[in-house]
Amino acid sequence: MPGARVITAVGAGGKTSLINALADEASARGRRVLLTTTTHMVREPALITDVDLALATLNPVFVTLMNTVEPPAAPDATLRETKTGLVTPGPATPTPNPDVVPLTNTVEPQAASEASLRVTKTGFVIVVGREVADDKFTGPEASDLNRLIRAADLTVIEGDGSRRLPFKVPAAHEPVVPEATDVLLIVVGLTALGRPLAEVCCRLDEASRILETVDLGAQRPGNPGRSAPSHDPGAELLTPQLAASLIKAGYLDNPRLATWVGRRAVVLNQADDAHLDHLGRELAAYLPGELVLLASNRNPI
Repeated sequence: MPGARVITAVGAGGKTSLINALADEASARGRRVLLTTTTHMVREPALITDVDLALATLNPVFVTLMNTVEPPAAPDATLRETKTGLVTPGPATPTPNPDVVPLTNTVEPQAASEASLRVTKTGFVIVVGREVADDKFTGPEASDLNRLIRAADLTVIEGDGSRRLPFKVPAAHEPVVPEATDVLLIVVGLTALGRPLAEVCCRLDEASRILETVDLGAQRPGNPGRSAPSHDPGAELLTPQLAASLIKAGYLDNPRLATWVGRRAVVLNQADDAHLDHLGRELAAYLPGELVLLASNRNPI
């Protein structure tokens, strides 16, 4: 979505890799990118915990105008070099859902350097947050985040934890999406499809609650009637239709996320072979009216 300055990714199934790719692509195009989180992420060696230093690194001129004194720039060690291209939209491919847009990795990386901090034509990525236990970090305070967003060209935020599982149904307090978010990306890992929910779903209890209202019979060949939920919800296989129902209940129909209707996309990630690509397109057909992106790390679509 052109003009977006704040992108928040929620869901599961390659979220961290996706936001890093978005950040790296933008930096390769000369933008000064802030990468952070509203949840917990694995701590990066180049994490900046000093908000004033981060502001000075993102936009020294902005800080000079605000504070009248220009703070020193961050050293090379605080910058993460661009290593990955963004998954960018390609030509649309006919599918049952006309909003499905294939994506691919196409951009060559460009490393940031200390000299680039004050040269607007050369971009870089900085990771900003507060250290927490277990080698993880969380995001800045809300007021600091708003200052950082104003100083950056692009801010990319991870707004949902998933315990490294490829599918998620959020709890009532999730996800945490900053109000400044222009575009909301709802990420789904296609490797979750066809597997028992207990193996792939973060917040299985939430998924189980939704299962009580889903017509499971309509999803099983040869069983046209309504079927009661399994006594063991975790044993239910995550079919494309069931995944769509859970995505709708957890994210698309979530009143806490109503602000982003029309400014969101469902990213069906990990479409790395023909089988997963097929499952992704089948899932997309159950999401009419939504912008759906198919993403692959290995085989561009």
